[in-house]
Amino acid sequence: MSINRREVVKTLGIAAASAGFTGIGSATQNSSVQVNSVYGSEESPLSEGDIIDTQQQAKANSEASSSVTVKPDDSYGRIVGFVYGIDESGRATFYVAKEPEEEAVEQQDQSESAVSKAKEFESELKKANRLFTETNAVSPSGIDPEWDHVTNGYTPYPRRPYGKLVESVDVYELDEDTSTNRFAMRQNANIYPGQAEWDNGYHWWYAEPEHKWDQGVLDYNLVDRAPRDDKTGGVDKKSVAISAGGPEISWQFSQPDVARYDESNSQVAKWHWNAMTDPLSYGDNQHALFKTGSTAETRDNPSDGDTLLGWGTMAKFTSRDRVDADVDEFGAGGRLEYDD
Repeated sequence: MSINRREVVKTLGIAAASAGFTGIGSATQNSSVQVNSVYGSEESPLSEGDIIDTQQQAKANSEASSSVTVKPDDSYGRIVGFVYGIDESGRATFYVAKEPEEEAVEQQDQSESAVSKAKEFESELKKANRLFTETNAVSPSGIDPEWDHVTNGYTPYPRRPYGKLVESVDVYELDEDTSTNRFAMRQNANIYPGQAEWDNGYHWWYAEPEHKWDQGVLDYNLVDRAPRDDKTGGVDKKSVAISAGGPEISWQFSQPDVARYDESNSQVAKWHWNAMTDPLSYGDNQHALFKTGSTAETRDNPSDGDTLLGWGTMAKFTSRDRVDADVDEFGAGGRLEYDD
């Protein structure tokens, strides 16, 4: 199904809650955005070099330069499109278009293809000539002004017949004159089972978002994370926040009637949501949204090419009859590197 301009514009800030661009966003005061893109195909997917070159070209043509370079993960699915925008303040936004690799996976209609969706996103970003605010889970009122918004990104990944994963991320840097460097990540993991998307009997089984502050040579320590601890059962609009010793990023957190396991350690924030507590008690054929966040700090001074963090979201889908059922697991993610 094609989408209209109003639906796209609402999500140009990576505020989408689904691959159909149904989110809420608002324009920033910046009115000049440099937008670059690169596209491949099923037979010729994009390389990491293609994606880096696209960002470098946009930065070279912009009045400001972003301090990070995005490197999307292609472990699951081909990357066939990449859209990148940077505004006058140096804040960047990116969009990753992915298509499945396995021939057995049902292909989408051309009007719903990953490349066509990315081109619509690019077109509307150019028309607006503005970047947009954070994910709809993070309102400006929930962010202390000390946090500078570095970048946000959006990766929808549909895999028929199993389901669809839509990941959005926001990365912030704390603007304080201290001996430590502090960063934060907000991540939305949207899970759409095949039953809800295509009425075909496939359901989501589990979801695993992860913030990998242990990537690269920098010695990051996890300062805070949300949500915290294990929790079985539904949670409705609980206020949560991540802090860096004062300044906070807050949002409303909910979870359906499933089991959550907090698997974080001193350098990695990781959660596992499992829909298998009682498959008959929860309609896991429905959309599920998991909102996570973490902050980390290091005393190291980063240099060009150092990894800031990696992130990812894994999801598993299967049929309701899980005995000898067809099961599929796939994910999205990437890493950020400093760019001096």
